Amino acid sequence: GGCQHMTHRLPGGCGHEFCWICRADWMGHNSSECAKRAEQYKEDEIKASEAKTELDRFLSCYHRFESHKTSLGYAKTQLSNCPQLALDLQKEFGLLPEACGFLQNTAEQLKTNHRALMWSYVCTYYASDPNSSAPSPVEKNLLFHLQEKLQEHTDRLTELWEHPNIKFQDYHQVMDWREKVMKFTKVASHYLQNFVQDVGQGLTADLKS
Repeated sequence: GGCQHMTHRLPGGCGHEFCWICRADWMGHNSSECAKRAEQYKEDEIKASEAKTELDRFLSCYHRFESHKTSLGYAKTQLSNCPQLALDLQKEFGLLPEACGFLQNTAEQLKTNHRALMWSYVCTYYASDPNSSAPSPVEKNLLFHLQEKLQEHTDRLTELWEHPNIKFQDYHQVMDWREKVMKFTKVASHYLQNFVQDVGQGLTADLKS
């Protein structure tokens, strides 16, 4: 209901008169053409909304891809710093050289996990396409679940790994940290293997067997 004739009133406005329904100039306005234009505007708005949804989906995956790309670069830096960190721990706390091998193993694991997570968001982008019937809803949910678990355990390993930023007090504190890091490196590796294996098998291979 209501009048279709709209005017951008003076003062302050420009005085332009138009149809509220089809947005055409009021001068020479034609009711039959109005319905056609209104329908076209409706279609254009739907397309614009779909385009925005698509852009939001892309940007969500892109930002996460870039975040893990940055973390991957940081993990590479950590890996290159491992020899010096090992020497520091040996000198300050008397660790044996063979007790420091976990440093490189953990840095390698973080690098591998971040690389997998980085590329997983390419999978997520295509899997979340509402116009695609593949993968199935079950496969999508499994992908997102595996991705979330891998992210969660990679973050936890990162938190443990960065503990050296807090000054150690003695040898026993270092060895306690070492044990926790080694255990959680295995856990993070397990979740990575699950992710790679299940995605590589098409996600629902286990469900179908």
